[in-house]
Amino acid sequence: GYTFDLQESRYFQSFLDLTTRGIFGHTDSQFWIRTVLEERHFDAPIRHAVLALGGLYEETLGREPTIHHNFAKQQYVKALATTVSSGSPGPRANRNVLMGSVLLVCFECFLGDHKSAIRQLQYGLHILYKSRQKHDVDDEIVQIFTRLAIQMKSCGEAIHFPQPCALHISTYGPALHPATEISTSDECLEPLVNIQMPVMFETTQQSGRTLEALHLRILHFNELVASYPARSPGFLAAAERSTLQGFRIKLSAWAAAFRTLLESRLDPGLPSSERVERSILKMNSLTMALLLNTHFAGSEVEFDIFSTEFREIVDLAKEVIDEERLIAQDTRDNVEKQKMPQSTPGLAVPTSPIGEADIKLEPKVSFTAGLGIIFPLYTVATKYRDQQVRRHAIRLLNLTSRRELIWESSMCARIAGWVVHIEEECLSGWEEVPECVRVEVKEVDFDLKARKATCWCGTRGLRKGEPDERAREARLEW
Repeated sequence: GYTFDLQESRYFQSFLDLTTRGIFGHTDSQFWIRTVLEERHFDAPIRHAVLALGGLYEETLGREPTIHHNFAKQQYVKALATTVSSGSPGPRANRNVLMGSVLLVCFECFLGDHKSAIRQLQYGLHILYKSRQKHDVDDEIVQIFTRLAIQMKSCGEAIHFPQPCALHISTYGPALHPATEISTSDECLEPLVNIQMPVMFETTQQSGRTLEALHLRILHFNELVASYPARSPGFLAAAERSTLQGFRIKLSAWAAAFRTLLESRLDPGLPSSERVERSILKMNSLTMALLLNTHFAGSEVEFDIFSTEFREIVDLAKEVIDEERLIAQDTRDNVEKQKMPQSTPGLAVPTSPIGEADIKLEPKVSFTAGLGIIFPLYTVATKYRDQQVRRHAIRLLNLTSRRELIWESSMCARIAGWVVHIEEECLSGWEEVPECVRVEVKEVDFDLKARKATCWCGTRGLRKGEPDERAREARLEW
């Protein structure tokens, strides 16, 4: 097998550090650490992709960023080249191709190239679909692809980036679950809602996977209904109304089954990662529920009845950020301990403290491919018209420098601030935002590497090309 040299060993250790910080979600990190440890010696695409991610992570630590960035790009090119040139048929080879695809999607998102990331994800989903027809595929791999698809699709629905970047669940969903084989809403929609829901979840991982399965199906349902452009806004056929109600019932059942885990998140003995994960799951479930109930609404006013949910999302986000600060402080405390000579029975005491180059710093930008807090906070800031609460949501986005796949906290704060300015520019004081000035984001063409975006907004319910006196366009930087 292959043996890392000294430089590669450093970047591989950085990848492991990134993974334990929850790049694939805290509850699934052990699968990725274990599997990568197994395959790094034998599979070149995985090895190079892992080292590329390690290089990007080192770049975020702020020490010699150019060197780390260049190393990461070199390893990325090698990963792409060896993916094309290597591999043999069989379950293990297919698994490694899929794992390599996931790692490359994460690299491209971490780098800020969302268009390449979407193309890579589409390629991976295509391979996954063919693989599942011939071989068993690890549940963990299917789950991470589900998570990536959800993040890409939900971002596409929220900020409507232009074609051909959109990810279509109707095309790629069958790779993730047979229920999404449905291709038109004329077919029986019942399989979409048939999802097992326990009375009470036993683990955070179980609750997360169930929520993601439900979210995937809701996104697919929204896509099916939207495939009829001739319909008037808000119109639903009887079968679609029934399916929508079925999803509402399932989300309520999920919340009830999750209640015990949520309420116990503040138990003193619970690991910080579990506490964070449970708060994030609740935030995302609330966001899913309120967006499900308003997806086909003809007016932005229909968001006003979800005041309690919006406020809870902001409270939970603050919990997550505060908890992450405590985790970071613990890390810094451990670093200080590393600097001090330690006396251990049977071992020689070092004559000098550990050097600065040996100390792991805190990343300037956090990255995860799992569910996070940006999507819920962006929803609050753009859809809830309480001026104080929406500003609090934007402050939290600005307070935390993070990227959750292609969700960028700074970008979302900037877009939300633009929407707030448009809706409130003629108001005096803290008066209510009237319906006649409310807008929705219609499209965002963004470049995360250049940190700029062109945004369009307008009146909810009006189709592209229709006269719209509220239409605005802006070029934003952050």
